Amino acid sequence: LDKTVKREVGVLRKQMLKLANVQAYSEEAQFKNPCLTFILPDVICSYCNHCRDLDLCRDPDLIQHVWKCDRCEHQYDKDLIEASLVQIINKRHTNYQVQDLVCGRCGEVKVTNMGQYCACSGEYK
Repeated sequence: LDKTVKREVGVLRKQMLKLANVQAYSEEAQFKNPCLTFILPDVICSYCNHCRDLDLCRDPDLIQHVWKCDRCEHQYDKDLIEASLVQIINKRHTNYQVQDLVCGRCGEVKVTNMGQYCACSGEYK
């Protein structure tokens, strides 16, 4: 937060919390980052073999397009990172496609391949 407006923002925050009947130090008043996050696990530096998890949405260095190892400052192999991301997407896609469909009415698992409706006339979800 810019230091020139920090005090005004603090006063405004205090007034807004008072209007909403929320105490300043309650859990409801605490800041929660609304940004989604995606952590790519076990990224290994090809130079020093240092292993690290990369937060692709919140890491300030990655946001500024600086893809370097923390230990040796060597560039990460972006092709390997891209391949890892594609592999994760393919795995999630496959897991979604092979899941069992369940009848919304009776809760039975779908056993036929072609039927759109259950024997009880319920829809599969």
